[in-house]
Amino acid sequence: MTERPDAIRWFHAFFASSDVPHLMCTRDTVLAVNAAFTARFGEADKRALGRLCHLSPSGEVGVGALLSGTGGDPIAVRARVRPVSGVSDPATRLVSLHPQLRAAPEPGSAMSRSKEDLNSIFKTSSDGIFYMMLDAPIDWAGSDEDRRDALIEYALDHQRITEVNGGMLAHYGAEGLIGLTPRDFFTHDLAQARAAWRELFSRGRARLVTDERRKDGSQVWIEGEYVCLYDEIGCITGHFGIQRDITERRRLLERLEELAITDALTGLPNRRHLVETLTHEVAAAARYGNPLSLIMMDLDRFKRVNDQFGHDAGDRLLQQVAQLLRERVRAADIVGRWGGEEFLIVCPHTSVEDAVSLAESILSCLRAMPRADVRSVVEASFGVAGRIAADTVDALVRRADEQMYRAKEAGRGRVCSLPVP
Repeated sequence: MTERPDAIRWFHAFFASSDVPHLMCTRDTVLAVNAAFTARFGEADKRALGRLCHLSPSGEVGVGALLSGTGGDPIAVRARVRPVSGVSDPATRLVSLHPQLRAAPEPGSAMSRSKEDLNSIFKTSSDGIFYMMLDAPIDWAGSDEDRRDALIEYALDHQRITEVNGGMLAHYGAEGLIGLTPRDFFTHDLAQARAAWRELFSRGRARLVTDERRKDGSQVWIEGEYVCLYDEIGCITGHFGIQRDITERRRLLERLEELAITDALTGLPNRRHLVETLTHEVAAAARYGNPLSLIMMDLDRFKRVNDQFGHDAGDRLLQQVAQLLRERVRAADIVGRWGGEEFLIVCPHTSVEDAVSLAESILSCLRAMPRADVRSVVEASFGVAGRIAADTVDALVRRADEQMYRAKEAGRGRVCSLPVP
């Protein structure tokens, strides 16, 4: 390659004297680095920096990168890319790297003490604390919605954890968090990640509860507060986060919610859950015009079981009946304990005729059910009703209840129904 002597002398002088890390490259090959680069980054990053040679020269400090220092610590830098004149290859670029570091505060100053306090919190806090930096800053404020969608996709793959404390390692149960991206934590639910990052980038800070995955694939629920970091021109460079593992608390709440809608004796949905389910199904049937039927079932002469064989035997019978109902209803049906010895079966997309057939099948199974404690045939009375136009939950339940009492008055052990007009 033919070069002008003045250009060669300029480069030698520039590389020798500058205390700013520089490299000269062409296409994807690093041709030379100066002493300041070697002191700050060593030799390991030169191949990775080849991508900067493909960038168009701008003369502005705008391109971002994350490099490893000689001590192994990640260093966020901004790059200025300029063309090199006087050489035969027009693709030759001069790249100057500007670490995004503030001047060290004077020892003993208020800023120094604050930094020491922050470092102490970072090291000793049981909460997870971390920095997550973008490979290149993004102009969120100056972007339209289409561009913002693209920036979120960029962040999912190009925003990386650069520093963590011990609390983070405890939360995620593994080393090797450095360099992980949002996609690594949300492989199971990228829509959740996109929504979280959109809120964070739009507001500049966010308090979020997220369902994440550890490196081994196990679930971890995280509650955290996050604050965006910006450069001198207002572009987002990454964010700082403080978070805690709330997995056990979340599981406890889920268990409490489950207990709140479950009958303790039978394990079936309780009356509260049945009412909520029925409210939803009545609304859906009205919206789409689908049939909906309800079966009310009451065990006959159950008080006699308690009186003759004891309440423990009565409880075991209720549990046995509950298990039979689980096995006999269809996948789309919802069966629960309405109260006492009464059970309710919600049958979506089901005509009254089909619901009657289901009730008669259950009655036959009850009569044939093996009985360890109760030495008599177990029977029940059934009432079946279907949803009519402008129906309410209370009205539908009342009609099924009326048919069930009609079955009892007619001699028990039978199914009565009210046809839909």
